[in-house]
Amino acid sequence: MAADIGSGDETSLSDDVSFLCVGLTVVDMITVVGKYPEEDSDQRGISFRKQRGGNASNASTVLTSLGNTCQYLGVLPSTSDPDYSGQPELSLQQFMSNAGKSLHCFTWIHFELRPNVEDYLHMLETVEEYRTKTAQRTGKEPHTVTPYVSVEIEKPELSNPERAMMLADVIFISKDWARCKGWEDMTTAVSSASRWCRPHCTVICPWAEEGAAAWCNNEVVTSTASPPGEVIDTLGAGDTFVAGFLHTIARHKTVSESLNFACKLAAAKCTIDGFKGLQGLVKIEVR
Repeated sequence: MAADIGSGDETSLSDDVSFLCVGLTVVDMITVVGKYPEEDSDQRGISFRKQRGGNASNASTVLTSLGNTCQYLGVLPSTSDPDYSGQPELSLQQFMSNAGKSLHCFTWIHFELRPNVEDYLHMLETVEEYRTKTAQRTGKEPHTVTPYVSVEIEKPELSNPERAMMLADVIFISKDWARCKGWEDMTTAVSSASRWCRPHCTVICPWAEEGAAAWCNNEVVTSTASPPGEVIDTLGAGDTFVAGFLHTIARHKTVSESLNFACKLAAAKCTIDGFKGLQGLVKIEVR
């Protein structure tokens, strides 16, 4: 799917791309220190603040900062108490009541797969059914019909997340999840994970300072990591990578170009505090 999106076909998507990010919002408790800490070192805190976080929430922030129209769907925490651990997950019923009748409004829906995997599978199936019916009505192939779908699989403890791969066009797998499968490098990870995916899909795996790899069209594409310069704040760098890839692949860039942009954007994010000012740090020609 992503191969078709990023093929350079100017008629496939307009520049007005509308995203929906589905998943977690949390309240991050952030302690500010004098300089970026070395591993296992101690420093006196200068200040403390609370900041909205969570993978899907952060991705929506970055997509918006890059100039996209983006909405977020999830359950907000009822308190910012650091001892609170009872936040509920988004249910299928909540997804249907808030987005089920407006799927046509979105170019792309990004799902952060959460522990209630069964609910998320039904959400993905709902989108798949909509695309199939639209394809039948318009005479198109289902994988060319919007909204396109991406899924992020991060936590090793997720129950059988492979089932979600067959329902997505782009799949992001984390280094931790890849290692729990026994894959010790990013190229092995994307090529091995591809066996659970349908044709036309793309599998992405960022691997920290080694860069990132993608499997697409039976080939592996890699991108080296970009040196970030002075590191200020790494919180949300992975979510920035995801958003950067989606931002560019949805605008007709190739998988290789999108991967390179995502790596550069994630590195640039590490040089600023939070996400404010992210736009403009990395330039890429977007048609």
